[in-house]
Amino acid sequence: MSTELFLLVALDEPWRTQALALHVRSTHALARAAKAPPGERIDVVRHERAQSDLEALALAARNAGAPWAVTRQDAVGGSSALVDPGLLSAAAEPQCRLLLDMARSGSVIVAVTWPFAFGQAVRPAGGGTVVPSARRWTAAGRSAKEAVQARLRHQIEVALAAAASPHETPASPGAEGAFEAVAPSGVPNSALTAVLREFAAAVPGKRAVEVPVRYRDGSRPRAFPFGAVPMGELWQPHQRLLRFVLLSIRHVELDGLVDGAWLRNADISRPRPMALTDELVYSTSREQLAALTRSGPVSLMMYQTGLEPAVVGFYRAVIDHLCEQPASIAVQPVFYRRSGPYGTGIPWRSP
Repeated sequence: MSTELFLLVALDEPWRTQALALHVRSTHALARAAKAPPGERIDVVRHERAQSDLEALALAARNAGAPWAVTRQDAVGGSSALVDPGLLSAAAEPQCRLLLDMARSGSVIVAVTWPFAFGQAVRPAGGGTVVPSARRWTAAGRSAKEAVQARLRHQIEVALAAAASPHETPASPGAEGAFEAVAPSGVPNSALTAVLREFAAAVPGKRAVEVPVRYRDGSRPRAFPFGAVPMGELWQPHQRLLRFVLLSIRHVELDGLVDGAWLRNADISRPRPMALTDELVYSTSREQLAALTRSGPVSLMMYQTGLEPAVVGFYRAVIDHLCEQPASIAVQPVFYRRSGPYGTGIPWRSP
């Protein structure tokens, strides 16, 4: 039989061991790791790397004859590789008392997991219930793009139904249709725009609903408003027609077709939580829409790229702008295709 034990190894404090121990002990390192934004693991990786290096030094020292002892995890406590000498004072094993004396004289005590030690395996007491597996969502013969579009539409429908009946008992976590928030990540550009446009239109007799959004990195932007603006279905250019690419640099062959870039790629495509990118796109778009419509209605041909936070943030800004200034802006989505002409979607405009 095998069991999991912990090796306690005493290390002297040369400069390398001392530096690693200082980093692991640092409350600043732990605080930075705990406060790191979603998707940002630099401080977490540094902290874990320092612990791994300490464990490697401890194993090498044990093989070289350094004092060591075997104990249980609950005897040393915590998840840090460093052992608090105070925990060793309660240990009855003579070897642990030797390590305590060495710790008092300046040595560093490092705990290393021994996952397959000889001994009696400790089995958990009590029983439990088997959690049922989640119901599998099937594409039902659709293409990949159609399936992703149908899934996003279903998420929004469930969120709207939950908002309409907030007192009903929510579906169980494993049930089909139970969504914490709408997830636009991984949805093709044209499909995402089409579904957002479909539910952004106001429905007579129904109130507007703000639905939470969650990106793949776990970050959450401000909620997306659905059913907020009466929408016209036909593309009717206003007095001015301007053509923009949503993000610069993405498709340089469009430079001769457009009047400019709505967003600078250097500002938007940076490592940050997607919700912050969404908010940057939203605030920038709100300012630019207000400036463009200050002298009269404007029609925009928007050549889009597939960065989800840019698409969601831009069209959230369009909706909020149309709520404040109806009929002041019309947006015709244009989608890049690798083969064939560019495709267009349903316009975003109020009557």
